Amino acid sequence: MALACLSACLDSKEPVDPEPTSKRTISISTGVAPLLVAYREGTSGDWLAATKVSDAAYEARVGGAYSVMVVCAETVQITSWTLEDALMVKGYCAVPATPLTVTGTMKQPGRVTLGAATTASVNEDWTFTLKVPAGAADLVAVSTDRIYVQRSLAISSNLTLPAIDLSTQGTALVDAAFTATNPRAGEVLSAATLLVSPRLDPQAQIYRGAMTAVKVVPSSLLGGDLVQEVSLRAQLLAGARQSMRTSRRPFRVGDDTSVTFWDPLPGHAFLIDQGRATLSWASRAELDTLSLSVSASNGWSYSVSASKNYLTDTKLTKLAIDLEAPGFLASWRPNLGAEYQMSLFAQRLTPIVESYSAEDTFNVGALAQ
Repeated sequence: MALACLSACLDSKEPVDPEPTSKRTISISTGVAPLLVAYREGTSGDWLAATKVSDAAYEARVGGAYSVMVVCAETVQITSWTLEDALMVKGYCAVPATPLTVTGTMKQPGRVTLGAATTASVNEDWTFTLKVPAGAADLVAVSTDRIYVQRSLAISSNLTLPAIDLSTQGTALVDAAFTATNPRAGEVLSAATLLVSPRLDPQAQIYRGAMTAVKVVPSSLLGGDLVQEVSLRAQLLAGARQSMRTSRRPFRVGDDTSVTFWDPLPGHAFLIDQGRATLSWASRAELDTLSLSVSASNGWSYSVSASKNYLTDTKLTKLAIDLEAPGFLASWRPNLGAEYQMSLFAQRLTPIVESYSAEDTFNVGALAQ
């Protein structure tokens, strides 16, 4: 009778609940083959191994708030999003490129930027050598008072550029003075002028120095996808702790030159909680991204980056770097008993024009020993 009951019970299995329809498949791209890819749902669920699609592509089924961990050579990146953010998570493992060599000379002391490569000299009639990948790149040469820009320079082989002489090729830079409306006692104010385009990775530096004597690019050289940005900074050093408030926005001659710096995390603190590097806060302003990073004595770097949607949905008041994923090796872990650097990064974006936003950031770093 017991056997009959067992047979009947096995033959009449309860139906298995289907996967919730709110779940979606997210894609995870890593550039090159990673050491580990894992994911978890919510803020405290178990880490699970992501499904491998190819050497540098993975996927997972998630619903609501989720996190993805990508481990590359000496870097651990945790991205905490919701399905409202995106269905593609990029893990930024380094992709080696075969560079080409571009050489040239410049008559004046200054800086030359070509695509992602840049170099500078305080000497006259100097020679530069830059390593860049094949493709189109913008060339920017700048001295203390003049600038030359050549857009979309085609690079398909090793190349020697014509000599650069800013006295004949260049355009004069323009003076500008910026003021801060809310500086703190002890803060050092500074500014940087940058040129940004899809062919400058990430930018070409034009000026860096005092906020009251800035050199900016005239509007005649701008337009299309070549944008000038000013990065205005308020930096405070206090022992082993450093904070920086930054406002970065597009700028043309004649625009507003005042800046109000952003402070989104009053009452924040760095701590070690249950063996994990943790950032806590008493309150926070609206922001788009909040990140916590650790640089450890083993040469590795670790980060967790949470989106506005993730922070809103989970109502968290702390952010931790949780490394308890299956397959995470002990040799990859930071030694939080030795010297390490912990830092936070908060970002707020304000749309200016289509596909372009101004950026306010708040960055604090602290050295622990």
